[in-house]
Amino acid sequence: MKEFPDEQWALIHKLNGQLIQALGELLVREINWDPQQWIVTVLVLQRSIEETEEAVLKTSSTMLNGKVFDAKENCDLQAGVGDLNRIVPLVKSFAGYCIRSGNILWVDDIESHPLRPEYRLYEYVNVRPKGKFIAEYVFPIRVKIGVNQTMLGALNAETTRENTNEFKEAGLHHVSKIVLRLLDTHGPFLLLSQLRMPDNKATKSLLRAHSKLLESTVQDMATE
Repeated sequence: MKEFPDEQWALIHKLNGQLIQALGELLVREINWDPQQWIVTVLVLQRSIEETEEAVLKTSSTMLNGKVFDAKENCDLQAGVGDLNRIVPLVKSFAGYCIRSGNILWVDDIESHPLRPEYRLYEYVNVRPKGKFIAEYVFPIRVKIGVNQTMLGALNAETTRENTNEFKEAGLHHVSKIVLRLLDTHGPFLLLSQLRMPDNKATKSLLRAHSKLLESTVQDMATE
């Protein structure tokens, strides 16, 4: 599969970093979320259609304990995130299951869940959490056109908190309504970022428009 150029991945990571930052602020406001003991990662589905269709899922921007890593050069294994662009299998991972099914995966207790054999440790993607993850929540990132949708990736949130956490307390309906609203705003920009930008000016314009639309969406949700 032909790899995206470095500058294209840099744009993808920045967009996903903006998404995570906006989502974090929204969750703090809506469900009193505390990012400590949480990791939030965007995973991007890269497709290639030539003689046959190929697809690979890769890690992108990550928030660990409230700190966002949205560029490869800013990653620091000592801080917990050693790299981006790491491959995650579409089979034998919760994120892969979410993408294959197109559904939210809501797991309050990883060890007792029927899909436990699908779980994949973060250490495989050069992330070093300080504790064992207890719960995981995965949401599809898509672009919807009428009744059809195209899968672009997933947003994955995991916590080391035992017994309970903010997602579990707020419930699937409330949390998914918040998260999917922002992901559906983000989706078209993620799709655009997989095209070659003509120049640096176009890249900056896309990032600026994305940031403003996320901010507007967050503000609109406060009045609903």
